[in-house]
Amino acid sequence: MIYELDFIGAYSCLLASGFPILIYFLHKLQLKKTNIYITIFFLILSTYLQSRLMFVSIILVFAYFYFNSKLTKVKLLICCISLLLLLLVLKQNSVIGRFFIWKIILSNISQTPFMGFGLNSFKYIYSEWQSNYFKSNTQWDIYHFVADSPSYAYNEFINYYIELGIGFIFIIAIVIYVNITIFNKSSIDFVKAVILSNFVILLFSLFSYPLHIFGVLLLFLLNHTIIFFLSFKKIRMITCSISVLSMTLMIVSFIKYKGAKANWNYSKTIPTSYQSDKLNFLNSALSELDQNQYFLFDYALTLKKAGYINELYTFINKYNKGFNQYEKNLLLGELFLKKNNYLVAILYFEKAHKIIPNRFLPIYNLMNIAINEKKYAKAIEYSKLITSMPIKVKSNLVTFIIDQAENLQTRSF
Repeated sequence: MIYELDFIGAYSCLLASGFPILIYFLHKLQLKKTNIYITIFFLILSTYLQSRLMFVSIILVFAYFYFNSKLTKVKLLICCISLLLLLLVLKQNSVIGRFFIWKIILSNISQTPFMGFGLNSFKYIYSEWQSNYFKSNTQWDIYHFVADSPSYAYNEFINYYIELGIGFIFIIAIVIYVNITIFNKSSIDFVKAVILSNFVILLFSLFSYPLHIFGVLLLFLLNHTIIFFLSFKKIRMITCSISVLSMTLMIVSFIKYKGAKANWNYSKTIPTSYQSDKLNFLNSALSELDQNQYFLFDYALTLKKAGYINELYTFINKYNKGFNQYEKNLLLGELFLKKNNYLVAILYFEKAHKIIPNRFLPIYNLMNIAINEKKYAKAIEYSKLITSMPIKVKSNLVTFIIDQAENLQTRSF
């Protein structure tokens, strides 16, 4: 669950899903000019946020309210698909990256158990699949360049199918069916506006991960409460009871998270000379943040800096699936490198390299191990790989690694 809203994906989804309700009230008040100005503002905002899905959503919602009598459902669907295809030309690396993620998933999805691999298991399972792909496909191509270690599938239906199995598909199919049925049958315009808000969230779910965001989930639940309350008078009490219970559980979860996050943030202010105090605050946050890859990495780094090597190894293995798998293998490689256990260190660095082949650090470590073992031909091989790789993200570290690799190639052994 992502509780923060401090990233573009959360902003754009919440704004886009709130737009149908805003337009409904303006349309109801017959403020046509204001509606047009608001729509233009939202389109400019979506361009500023570089959110293609928000841009498409705004146009479709506006078209529904103002050209509903002229647009058939088929024409609206064609319009939607055309807009999406048109916007694919923007941010091409992002598009290719998501297609690659789906390519890996679809070629392995038959391995998913009936009940899924378990909640929050996606990043672990996917990293295994991607690593196996690059083991079999060593020839450098665009997929090697765009590859990363994603925490989500950028398609909620696939993501939750992998984690929760066929049960989730059954539930989400019912949700979609109910929304479409009520939308077609309801005579209440406000209900239709709220359902449009849900459709926007579901559109985002095809290409992003809005159902992992606390604020979006809360809105999705609130929307369904309104829909059922206004559409089914006989079950209003049940609707309200379920909604209040669900929202209460979500808010309690949010409060616990904020407390744990406060302890984590405070631990960052503690000087490195007080590692035991820092670890105490991290421990107090662990039960709530044990699936947060950034928290786990920070905790692991603290153990590493404190010299608790055995504890670090135990910690990484215990919370294995919560880690970013590239960072986990890099950490384990560095841990065994520190112990001069080159054989095991090589295994972890190679695994990190196969998960994200465009990163320089695993290959650099492999090159240094080869030098330490006096396997100079192998070290030269790694150095040539480093100097031949295109740079995805420039940094001082990448420049340093390339310089070291080039210097190695000038040496005589």
